[in-house]
Amino acid sequence: MDLVERLFAIEEIKQLKARYCRAIDEGRIEEWRRVFTQDAVALGADADAQPLVRGVEAMISFAQSALDGAVRNHHVHAPEIELMGEGVARGVWAMEDNLFWLQERPNMFGARLHFRGFGHYHEKYLKTAEGWRISEMTLIRTYVECDGQSAVETSA
Repeated sequence: MDLVERLFAIEEIKQLKARYCRAIDEGRIEEWRRVFTQDAVALGADADAQPLVRGVEAMISFAQSALDGAVRNHHVHAPEIELMGEGVARGVWAMEDNLFWLQERPNMFGARLHFRGFGHYHEKYLKTAEGWRISEMTLIRTYVECDGQSAVETSA
């Protein structure tokens, strides 16, 4: 790839991640589905405690269950994207997510009304006939708050 092609591929991956955030925040599940490969693999918020989620349908089911009833806001920035070869890339994104429940509801995060997390997405991307897609995702949180109180702090 020449420099222009590399920069264009990196920009396409940035746009993909932006669609990921907007689609999940707006509850556009069909649009969110299209940011992943069919056989995508993901680890949950706490990589040591959560089971591996395999396949886009399992990922959607997991996310819908975890985010049910929440107003959500995801921010990603400072991408480190590395093109590994033809049609393969890796990326790391700094992230923050905020989840707000308007009514108390049991949830996997242990929050009553508000969950806030900081950390990094570690991802692998594949270029498909439809464009770049996320094929692997691990979310490693470095700090978590539940209802305004520190819940977890780890070192990176």
